[in-house]
Amino acid sequence: MTDEKASAFEVHEASTLRSRPRDGRPSVVDRLVLVVDDEEDGRAVYCAALNHLGYRTIDCGNGARALDAARAFRPDAVLTDVAMPVMDGLELTRTIRADEALRGTFVIVMTAFGDARFLEASRAGCDAFLCKPFNPFVLDEILAARFGTASDDVADSSPRG
Repeated sequence: MTDEKASAFEVHEASTLRSRPRDGRPSVVDRLVLVVDDEEDGRAVYCAALNHLGYRTIDCGNGARALDAARAFRPDAVLTDVAMPVMDGLELTRTIRADEALRGTFVIVMTAFGDARFLEASRAGCDAFLCKPFNPFVLDEILAARFGTASDDVADSSPRG
């Protein structure tokens, strides 16, 4: 990917809510999550929540653009909606799994269509599945379990409800 294409994306930096673990584990502040949803307001909410929890984010409005971003930045995780124009989240997931450089990327598929899409998402190769709307702390727990970062690294006492 050219620098010109990569510069078309903006990386949203993490807040300082998280502290760095003392035991040598990677910190979530070192993790990049690609957020993919055709609903701009939804992307903004997911990015803000992830940034607040200490993750860096990049956001895209469709799967084709997300694929360009994934190839340019090699995110640690992709959070993608299912139903989107140009390339939907399931095709994005299948394409990531078929790409040798990206196939190890952790993919979380989210949908407002409920569990009806779970089997389809699973067959496409997703690692986790969320029904919208969801609590950002559930997403945090999924990412923390994947990356070996503990949720107790949160520096404040925000309720998890």
